[in-house]
Amino acid sequence: GRAMQIAIPLLGCLFHDFGKSTKIRDEILGVQTGKGYRAHAEVSSLYIKDILSLKYHNLVNEDPIETLSSLAYAVGNHHPQQRKQTNDTVISIIIEADFKARKNEYNMLQKRLKNN
Repeated sequence: GRAMQIAIPLLGCLFHDFGKSTKIRDEILGVQTGKGYRAHAEVSSLYIKDILSLKYHNLVNEDPIETLSSLAYAVGNHHPQQRKQTNDTVISIIIEADFKARKNEYNMLQKRLKNN
């Protein structure tokens, strides 16, 4: 209910870039990929579906399939190819968080360059 209206966007913001991690990409794809971007949104979504759902099930012996499916869908589409997907509230929140994080990273990089 109401808790999920808050939890799904919050978790989406936290998990949306997990697929950028080399360790997670290797675990999901089953091969060593080395450094690189490689469809991180899709890998993040697969992480939620495959790894997180298993860990959650082992922890509480419950399968929140609908919740994790909604979360995986939003995370997998936070870089939508079609702009109509941004009408989804959860995806829009994740896109905004992603934009703000990228802007913050850029500002920090600019400060480092200025100080060197």
